[in-house]
Amino acid sequence: MTAPTLTLTATLRAAGVDARRGIVRLHPEVLTALGLRPGDAVTMTGERTTAGIVALATGGSSRALLYADDLVLGNLGCRDGGQVTIAKSDPVAATRVVVAGPVHIQAAVTPDMLRLAMLGKVVSIGDDVSLLPQDVLPAASVGPLLEAARASLRNTVGYAWTSALLTVVACDPPQAGFVTMDTVVGWASGQATHSSATPLGVRPSAGLNGFTTARAGSSVATGSPARPESPTAVDVAGAGRSTAGAAPDVQEAPSLDDLPGLRAQANQLIELLDLGFHHSEVLGRLGTTITLGALVTGPSGSGKSAMVRAVAGAVGARIYTLWAPEI
Repeated sequence: MTAPTLTLTATLRAAGVDARRGIVRLHPEVLTALGLRPGDAVTMTGERTTAGIVALATGGSSRALLYADDLVLGNLGCRDGGQVTIAKSDPVAATRVVVAGPVHIQAAVTPDMLRLAMLGKVVSIGDDVSLLPQDVLPAASVGPLLEAARASLRNTVGYAWTSALLTVVACDPPQAGFVTMDTVVGWASGQATHSSATPLGVRPSAGLNGFTTARAGSSVATGSPARPESPTAVDVAGAGRSTAGAAPDVQEAPSLDDLPGLRAQANQLIELLDLGFHHSEVLGRLGTTITLGALVTGPSGSGKSAMVRAVAGAVGARIYTLWAPEI
């Protein structure tokens, strides 16, 4: 049986608590006509199709209006006063969701925190989403999680967390995927949450789009301690640091051909390490020693670990993985 549909006029007049949470409000009689209850998912079509969560409009609302915020209107591709067709949706729990956002947000927000910010939202490919948790109509069991997410985002990102916008670049299913705690959520070309199942099209050793499932905010260093927030530092044996008690990392090194966009940086690191490992007399003439180190920095998922492994393979060095708290 086909779900009933209505065509309503979208109006930019959302309740303050709904702001950028993917929620739209309807008159009680409209909810009844569409067979909806507060908290149900709906599919909306304007210039483009998106999905959201429906809530009850406040007193004095109109039967002809769909009350939405700027985020929903943007996802619909329509302005205030545009015509929107709305129907009840039966969303499927999303298997995976990949989002893109500003570099500083990706560096600060871990995939687990990102999943909490998206928990309970219904998303489609191409949608803009915010970091504001959907805490207007949450399930009772996730209320404490959402409050924890708010506190973590506030402490980690600062004031920018309420205004940052992200874009859904991949979603399975592509339309109206409901984000749950089982959804694998990750950054495009970055980290993803862990999952007991392998995402579609990804090798078991990798995360979404082939990126690793390490913690966000990690940095890789050669011959220099990692920043305090970094979970690991990678030291190339022979650079002068003691590796007592550390076991060599025996993972297969990627090829330099696997590093598109990083070859210039990799060549610089090869020159530096080759100088230290194989031409120490040059350093001696310059008044320094092979204890000279190099710090490799960059946004999460930019390829630091892969580059270090490829460079180590090129210069014939071993890699020892050290945990930052031990340094």
